[in-house]
Amino acid sequence: LSNEDNDDQPTKKRRQAKEVVCDLAKLAGGGSASTATQRCAASAVETYVRATALDASYASRAIPRVLALLGSPHAEACAAAFRAAAEDAPSSSFKDHGDQLVALLSAYGDSNDSRAKAICEAVKPVVERLARSSPSSVRDALRFASEKLTDTTLIRAALEACRDDVAEAFVLACEGLHEPEKRLAEGLDVARKAARNGDLGRARAAWSRLKLTTLGDEWPLVGTGIGSRNEAFPAEAFVRSLRKKADSLMSLDDHTKIAKGLDGLRADLQKQPRKSTRPTCPLDKYSGWLRDFDGAQSFLHVPGGRVAGFEPSLDILPSKQVPKKLSVHATDARR
Repeated sequence: LSNEDNDDQPTKKRRQAKEVVCDLAKLAGGGSASTATQRCAASAVETYVRATALDASYASRAIPRVLALLGSPHAEACAAAFRAAAEDAPSSSFKDHGDQLVALLSAYGDSNDSRAKAICEAVKPVVERLARSSPSSVRDALRFASEKLTDTTLIRAALEACRDDVAEAFVLACEGLHEPEKRLAEGLDVARKAARNGDLGRARAAWSRLKLTTLGDEWPLVGTGIGSRNEAFPAEAFVRSLRKKADSLMSLDDHTKIAKGLDGLRADLQKQPRKSTRPTCPLDKYSGWLRDFDGAQSFLHVPGGRVAGFEPSLDILPSKQVPKKLSVHATDARR
């Protein structure tokens, strides 16, 4: 790629990396999956991933294109090259692309064909490394993937490696700020869609999650600090009746009947009268966990700094979804 013999090796590698980047988009576009083309694609992947070890600044431009090749017709050849090269590349090369890596696992994790398996076998070790070295780069993506995948065995090790109970509890507590009727409707929509597609496992998983949170009186990690509004919701007569009917539906093996039954429950929920709201309300109406949070005892980071605590009141915005504004107090006294 270079006729300049006076260049040192790192310079040659960087120039070579630039040339590879120019061709990656063409290769990722598909075309004939001939042996020569596959070999070229695999060589491009290996050359560039190794080059990022010399200069990580190129990773931000090239790694997404390398990942695109893993989703191309040349995936099997590229996956083998990626796996071999990634073993020697620093985790920092992939740190800014954790979401895309996990997205590949999410997209191909439930498939049993050889192409999907090759992609997952190549990407899984890198995701697990990121989970150990830079957990924040993959934690949220892994959480979403665990809800999408029917079998989470593929990402279980990574999930455990980057597990942060305080951060997980914070996410659940923030979900609780959303009106329980809205959360119930959204959960039913997920279950309905899965049932219509014949995916009973996913439909039942969505319903089970609703029972653990929205319809439960004690939530995982958050415990009983779910706020008075969330405590009262499962005890409402309509909600108790809906839960009983949904439990009965989920015991069936006919996905068509389940989908129709959930459609009916969703329509019944839509008919319920809307509750009036005020511009502000106490935080403990929706979350005792957030109200009692003490940054001196628990370690929690949000964009901008470490959390010291939360404003004891919520601002409620005048919108159909009734969004709420939660104010965070940082340890540097900023709000």
